[in-house]
Amino acid sequence: MISGALITCSLFLISNNVKGQEEIQIPPEATEFYEPVPPVISSGKSTATPPADVIVLFDGTNLSSWEGERKGAVATWIVENGIMTVNPKTGGINTKQSFGDLQIHLEWRYE
Repeated sequence: MISGALITCSLFLISNNVKGQEEIQIPPEATEFYEPVPPVISSGKSTATPPADVIVLFDGTNLSSWEGERKGAVATWIVENGIMTVNPKTGGINTKQSFGDLQIHLEWRYE
């Protein structure tokens, strides 16, 4: 059975914790960063064209932006009918270009 003293002590600690949280006022400027402001990028001319700042890594025709897992190795996946498909037992592929923080737009088709 829980004693009344334990319940009283628990309620006291909870109320003090809530009270302490209410007293701390942190201005948004201390934790939110508004610079640098990213540039406004124009969208593509149609739904079939990418925005102006896009780096197209696969256009459906070749693997020119890709390499094998070992730096400089040729990417040997299969490209047919605008589709990139894993070539069994050839390993993974990586982009030739390195990227840090990015926004990615990915489209794929599942059959």
